[in-house]
Amino acid sequence: EFRRVLFRSTTGANVIVDTQATLYGNGSQTAGILANTNGASGTVTVINSGAVTATGTGIDARSINGNTTVYSTGNVVGGNGTGNDGGINVDITGSGNANVTTSGSASVTGNSGTDGIHVRTVSGSIYVNTENSYGSVWGSQDGIDVSGNSTINVYANGVTGNTGKGIIAASIGAGGPVYVEAWNGYSVSGATGGIYASSTNANAVQVNTYTTISGGSGDGINATSSGNGTVTVDTYYSNITASGNGIYASTTGIINIGQNNGVYGSFSGMGNTSAGIRAVGATGAVTINNHGDMSALTNAQDGIQASSTSGSINISNYGQIGSSGNGVNAIGIDATKTTGNSSVVVYNEGSIYVDAASGNATTYGIHATNGGTGGNVTVTNYTYYGNFIGSSSAKPTYGIYAQGNGNVIVDSYQTSYFYQVGAITAGTDGIYAESTGSGNVQVGYNSNILSTFSGATNAGIEAKSLGGSTTVYNAGSMSALSGALYGIKASSTTGQVYVYNSGQIGAASGSNGVNLMGISATSSGNNTS
Repeated sequence: EFRRVLFRSTTGANVIVDTQATLYGNGSQTAGILANTNGASGTVTVINSGAVTATGTGIDARSINGNTTVYSTGNVVGGNGTGNDGGINVDITGSGNANVTTSGSASVTGNSGTDGIHVRTVSGSIYVNTENSYGSVWGSQDGIDVSGNSTINVYANGVTGNTGKGIIAASIGAGGPVYVEAWNGYSVSGATGGIYASSTNANAVQVNTYTTISGGSGDGINATSSGNGTVTVDTYYSNITASGNGIYASTTGIINIGQNNGVYGSFSGMGNTSAGIRAVGATGAVTINNHGDMSALTNAQDGIQASSTSGSINISNYGQIGSSGNGVNAIGIDATKTTGNSSVVVYNEGSIYVDAASGNATTYGIHATNGGTGGNVTVTNYTYYGNFIGSSSAKPTYGIYAQGNGNVIVDSYQTSYFYQVGAITAGTDGIYAESTGSGNVQVGYNSNILSTFSGATNAGIEAKSLGGSTTVYNAGSMSALSGALYGIKASSTTGQVYVYNSGQIGAASGSNGVNLMGISATSSGNNTS
């Protein structure tokens, strides 16, 4: 049993520490193991299989222009004092790669406002792996905090940042790609964020999880590139709780959320300015594939929100958003693109519940807009499982809202009459589709609209085009539209208007019909059928 171990090279030679004993740094702010090259170039290697307990840094390894490796199978406890603080600290100046690995039942603890594992490099890569350890990583501040000007790989489980973030992996400067994996079912949690992974320039960021994630007041997963690097997030049966966004991804390049394996698990706790999934793109394509359950998002602003300047947006959703008694506050699924001729596509199979608008606010079940010249919009609400958009107590202003300068297509159907048709309950329009340019509008493209409609005060379906044709094929029931002005309202300024309807509009008994017209079809060019 030893008090502490201090190793320094005075000649620039390499430093190797291999200890199997129990180490105590009992003095005031004393380190457990302090290994460094003492201002000279060289490598540092620390191999520990004993328990290390210190009031200063548990294991502190520092080098100049040399690789530094820490491998521990024993528990390590550190704090604020001698060394650079924390449970395990690695600091490399000049060149040199960092490697921190724990295995067996090893745990790492950083007390007194420090991190569990803290790594800094100037130009070398960083590799941290605690995934094969049954022990935890706990930091009084951050659980794992690594930053360097090169490639970063973090494999972790069972990580807690008590007052900070669970995992921070930041590639800075010219940087390199960043990969973070939290696996094996042990949770990652942080008071101000769960997993934060970032890069600069054109460097990619990828986050893969299969565990419970708690982001506290921050995001559950935050993956960003300040340049045009590709950002990829996949969560496999990960239950994400956070007051911020469940998943947040941002880059000027490509964003893939759930494209490789899909997003599975659940979302809860998101606040009134946050979303279950939020993607902020620019010129690159944005793709979201969600199978996760968002039924607990009763206070979130949006369920899924994707924005882009000129890159295409493609959203597929298979999970429920909000609950029938308490939906999200603004938009179930939002896809908004501002410029360029690339497309916006939304495919939905899940039920979506959005609270009724308060004051002058407007809410949407699905909101898909494309401001780019010639940009197309396609929304498909596939009702195989009889999904619902809105309910009597969680009713958006618009059930489906699709608008673009190019062609606009909206479908709401299923492929067999043996399946349920689904329902759209909205305050103004069940379906609103508009082309503000020369594009065509078609509501009922792959099939007749088969959903039932209720709640609307304007129309069950409103479709209009400025310079193209407007076509509506409806077989859905509008018998519950007792307060609407129209059942179907279709118009075009210069193009043809065609409406086919085989569904009931209004009710026969009492005063339960629509209030103005069952079907309104108008064209300034007199091309109406």
